[in-house]
Amino acid sequence: MPLITRDSYLKQRDITYHKEWNKKLEKTMDATINQINEFLKEIRISDVEVVSGWRPQQLNDSIKNAATTSKHLTCQAVDLLDLKPFPLMHAILENLTAAEIHGVYFEDFSYTPSWVHIQVVPPKSGRRVFVPNSNPPLVANKWKGLEFYDRQFI
Repeated sequence: MPLITRDSYLKQRDITYHKEWNKKLEKTMDATINQINEFLKEIRISDVEVVSGWRPQQLNDSIKNAATTSKHLTCQAVDLLDLKPFPLMHAILENLTAAEIHGVYFEDFSYTPSWVHIQVVPPKSGRRVFVPNSNPPLVANKWKGLEFYDRQFI
C-alpha cells in the first residue's frame, strides 16, 4: 500500500453517504491527507493501510468507544493499521520532534491495540500523545519498555 490516498481515506463513503459529504469536508480531507503524508514521508514510512478515515455521523455512532466529537467526523483524523511489533508506533515515538513540526497528534497507543490514530488538531490536553477518554486502556502493556516517552509526552 502507498501513503494515504483519497480513495483509501474515503472508502467510497462520499458516495454511500453522499448527503453528508460536502466541499468543506473535501477541502479539509485534502489538507489532512497532505499534512499526515508529509509527516509519514519525513519519518520514512512509505506503506500504510487506512483503517478509518472520514466517518459520517451514522457510522461513527455505530462504532464502540468512538468519541461523539471524533475528528473523523470532520476529516481531521485517520487510523492506520499497526500490528505487532508495532513499526508505525515505534517510528512515531522515535520522531516526536517531526510530529511537532508537522502538527500531528496521536491517541495514546495503549488505547489503539492494532492501529495508530493520527489527527491534525490538538486535543484538549494539548499533548502530542494524548489519552482519548477516561476508559481504561485496551492494551495496558503496549508501551512496556517505552517509559521515557510516556513521561516526556503524556
